[in-house]
Amino acid sequence: MTKKGDQTENHCTAHERNESDVAAFAAAYVAQADSLLEMNAGGGVRRGREIVRLACDLAMADRIEANPSLLRIGVGNLNRWRRQAGGHECAALSEWRELLSRPLREVLDSMRGGDERSMRLRRSTPFPGLLSQWERRRIHAEAGFGAYPAR
Repeated sequence: MTKKGDQTENHCTAHERNESDVAAFAAAYVAQADSLLEMNAGGGVRRGREIVRLACDLAMADRIEANPSLLRIGVGNLNRWRRQAGGHECAALSEWRELLSRPLREVLDSMRGGDERSMRLRRSTPFPGLLSQWERRRIHAEAGFGAYPAR
């Protein structure tokens, strides 16, 4: 095989490894979300969608814990959304704003929680960009919902 062929082969191997890593990433967070919700919720489609939301929040919380400066992204999003709404903010986003002013541990606990408040907050997360579209798609697929829905 030529040097160019070797480079292509190495690229494919790296791509497959990355795909495998993302699949394992998604599987781990979906399993953790399923386990947490098993203790707190019933079944059905609503629970399935909540597994997806929780798995995404678990992954985002881990990233924020590793790099707390990422909290600024959430605050920035909340500020931008409020400006876009002419200075108004819905109750859920106000609740997020208040939460993000609290200690990091409280933010992470809420993002990782299986309680009703945490579930409600997950529906309006100010951190949608912390996961790549590829990671979100894998989480949706792992949870049995196929591809990540287009926005």
